[in-house]
Amino acid sequence: MAAPDTPSFSREELSSLFRKCIESNGCADLLSKEDVSTLQSQIDSEPHEIKDGICGYPGEPLYAQLAAIFHLWAETGQCPLNDLPSLELLDERSYVEERSHLIHAISPQMQRLKSSWRSFTERERVDLMLVILTTLGRRGLMDLLGLRKTVGSIDAWPPARSRLEETFNAKHKYILSERWSEGVVESTAIEMRLLLGGDTAQDNQESQNLKITPQHDQRILEVRQENGYGARWSADGRHFRGFLEPQMVDGHDVGWRH
Repeated sequence: MAAPDTPSFSREELSSLFRKCIESNGCADLLSKEDVSTLQSQIDSEPHEIKDGICGYPGEPLYAQLAAIFHLWAETGQCPLNDLPSLELLDERSYVEERSHLIHAISPQMQRLKSSWRSFTERERVDLMLVILTTLGRRGLMDLLGLRKTVGSIDAWPPARSRLEETFNAKHKYILSERWSEGVVESTAIEMRLLLGGDTAQDNQESQNLKITPQHDQRILEVRQENGYGARWSADGRHFRGFLEPQMVDGHDVGWRH
């Protein structure tokens, strides 16, 4: 019998199982072919900063990031969603109870996955993972990527972080270099890396929320730090829409602009 502190399975093993499951017919009713393609895609040639928990912007490919979060959940017995910070003016109250029930339903299956991994056949592992995925649902997977569900939110996968960086740089590098000093340009680039969860921001919890803006009926991705500052892109990440200031109560009603 393995020592108590010996991992039941590696993150890589779980990632392989996760990918096998989302490609199987068992997930056909849960995920469309487009969903599966999005979860598997990565723009960079190497995986981009796969994180152990829900911190910073999700790494890519998304299926590997989800598998890493599943691994943490199974090994610790604690769902990482419980560690998400409660941010001012981010109203998730109507969804918190629903998410809590979901976590309660999944946690025993995660523990079963851990305790039975070595004794299970590959088919049994696949079947259990399919139960977990089906119970979580498409929205539950988005929760585990750190996407918040608030009024106006839409259920859409986050675009690749590398695409966000690329579109930001393409639109603003020339403008910044023309108007400000090299130091300011570098400072802005550093702030963007911190916002998206760069090398020095592994512990920086962020709120990511795909939602429809009330003024223009556009789908946008907002990425905010705990202090409320952030940036936004089109929901597919192909267009940088500008920086964000902290929200204010009834801001849109009083003409607040960000």
